[in-house]
Amino acid sequence: MEKKIIEEVIIRKKKQGLNKEKISEKIKNTLLQKKKKRDENHKYFSAQMLVKNYREKQKSFQNFKSKSNNLSKFLRLNYDKTKEHYPIILIRICGTWARIPEEIKNILSKLNLKNLFNAIILFYNEDNYKLIKLIENYITWGFIKKNRIEELLRKRGSVLAGNNERNYLDNNDIENSLGKYGIICLEDIVHELSYEGKYSKEVLNYLGYFSLSKKDEGFDKVNIPFEKGGNQGFRGDKINSLLKKMI
Repeated sequence: MEKKIIEEVIIRKKKQGLNKEKISEKIKNTLLQKKKKRDENHKYFSAQMLVKNYREKQKSFQNFKSKSNNLSKFLRLNYDKTKEHYPIILIRICGTWARIPEEIKNILSKLNLKNLFNAIILFYNEDNYKLIKLIENYITWGFIKKNRIEELLRKRGSVLAGNNERNYLDNNDIENSLGKYGIICLEDIVHELSYEGKYSKEVLNYLGYFSLSKKDEGFDKVNIPFEKGGNQGFRGDKINSLLKKMI
């Protein structure tokens, strides 16, 4: 009797093992089929994506050429000389890197705006205004107030350290790096950035860029100018309310 029970258990185990093998094989075949289908779709979409990237890049390049040829016109009609030397902030809000012409990529890279929601402080002058007009389809910008500069520095301020890491601002490091210009603490940096001064350029080089957070709501119209209800381009002093949500 005992021998018979043992034999039945062995047979049952063998059947279970066989079922497991069949189930395993079935799952494997299903996964392979899904992978094959996914790869086929990927090839199809990749071809479409290449065409779309090319068209978008060409469209952006034509826009870039048009703006390049009309920079003197933009300066004459829109440049406000009364605002010269005041601080402005630029925030990268849109643009897929593969669809951006090389000419614009070079400017964005030079300004540390390669990544979305990177921000930099500059000063309002003719040269910077020309650069802004050339990349305006990819950014929003405006005049930043002193209290917002301080908040930005305290919450998002950082400097490049070793191994491409960024460290938060520290008064000791500020004094070691900028002390020879009489700038020894964060308050001195805020003062230097409130209006373009003798050592503002050195301060900007020291700071580099700021990484901001994406605003949760109402930030979907990035390809529509701010003046038409979107987020792109110049927004004057209203940039400060946007910054408050992104810092």
